Amino acid sequence: MNTRKFLLTKAYENITKIYEILCKRISSYIDLMENYPGEDENIKKFERKRFEEAREIATTSFWYSDEIYEKAMKVIAEVEEFINESDFFAPPHRWREMNPNLKYFDVAFMLIEESFDLYKWAKTGETGFKLKYFPTLEEYFERKQYFSEQNKICATQRLDCSENGFYKRELLNTLAKIFANDFEEYFERWE
Repeated sequence: MNTRKFLLTKAYENITKIYEILCKRISSYIDLMENYPGEDENIKKFERKRFEEAREIATTSFWYSDEIYEKAMKVIAEVEEFINESDFFAPPHRWREMNPNLKYFDVAFMLIEESFDLYKWAKTGETGFKLKYFPTLEEYFERKQYFSEQNKICATQRLDCSENGFYKRELLNTLAKIFANDFEEYFERWE
């Protein structure tokens, strides 16, 4: 096996390892947040330690390609930042662009459903917190339709039908899209 093919094969294996680590981090985080509400800081401390392994793989494996290294470190940082953010339902902007369904989990929708008056107040900017997103009435009804469709899928496929279950699947689907987008050219070269 020539050196180039060897490096490409190793890069594929290591990108896959990083992907698997990040999938586990997202799944673990969503599960912990669901099962231990109010333990945000303890969960985040635990999760922070888990990113070291992914960074170490990127650092030691992609010494020959700044491009692969930078892309790997970017996606690791995005997932880590998402988990460390104080807003549980605020994935990176790029993720929302790649998967518009993520907007349906924004805290603004929860405010609309639980306290429309608080939502209106938050919209004025006079509250102690700022919303990143203000859904329209049309988006509100689109969200209702989305959850209705997801519940039908869950019922037939025996999936977790909780909102967190839907959210986890959307995040993991988005992570797969991110890897396919960021590392597509490398995967194509290896075939």
